[in-house]
Amino acid sequence: MRDTDSEYGIVLHRYNTVLDELFHGQDVRIVTADWSDASEPPAPSAQHALWNPGARHRKPWRSGLVDDLLRAAADYAAVGVMIASSSFDRIHHPYDSGADVLLPTIGERDTIKHSHADWLSEHPSGY
Repeated sequence: MRDTDSEYGIVLHRYNTVLDELFHGQDVRIVTADWSDASEPPAPSAQHALWNPGARHRKPWRSGLVDDLLRAAADYAAVGVMIASSSFDRIHHPYDSGADVLLPTIGERDTIKHSHADWLSEHPSGY
């Protein structure tokens, strides 16, 4: 959980910056996952409706589109969140300590990684 509005601002800025680079002018698919031991899937929680109002899984990307969902991912309140291209060849998976970005080529991956190198941890692998 982030401690201050300033920290949320930094996290949301970073998420949206990368999402803008990945999906500017495109439709995105918003994927959330849940699990249960029951034989039938559970109904989405009331909280889920606040994170993704209207729950349409495909929307035109714009910065701030899923800020409530991104904030929930940053707080570990929503897990299994993915924002993906229509063809699922670009995926942004936010979580409580960062995000994974899956891209179709090594070159695209390296470009994103190098353009935001100052956001990576000092761990030798960039974790």
